[in-house]
Amino acid sequence: MINIFLGTRYTGNLNKESTIYNEDIKPSSQLNITEEDITTGGEEDIFSLNKYYILKNPEEIRNFLFENDYLIPVLYVAPEFIKKYFPDSQIELEVYRDPEIPEWKRLFVYTVVKVEPEEALEIMNKLEDEWWLDAMVKTKGKMGLLFKYV
Repeated sequence: MINIFLGTRYTGNLNKESTIYNEDIKPSSQLNITEEDITTGGEEDIFSLNKYYILKNPEEIRNFLFENDYLIPVLYVAPEFIKKYFPDSQIELEVYRDPEIPEWKRLFVYTVVKVEPEEALEIMNKLEDEWWLDAMVKTKGKMGLLFKYV
């Protein structure tokens, strides 16, 4: 398995006016995302994430999102963009703690892909350019987008 973290090649200027997603792209019927899903702060928001993600450590994810509820809208939009580029992939959520720095925690979105790494890198660059670079600003450094090759 190989993990790749998106967002490391960008050297441009990001600002507060950056948007999370392109307004023209609507939630897909395949994912069944509704307007009620895209809200912030409620416990229902956190628990309904299991419709779109495999939750690796659900209780820790819930606690992390209560502390960082601004991530919830990004999490509801992410599957739309990921599935656009990797339609057959599974998407996992996991809170990671650095064993050497106990207070350092991040939420990672893992996309499990079955394409060749060279092809995946090309596709990931498109995803990064279309959406992730702007969305990354909204996460305030508390969320990362990774890919697992299996």
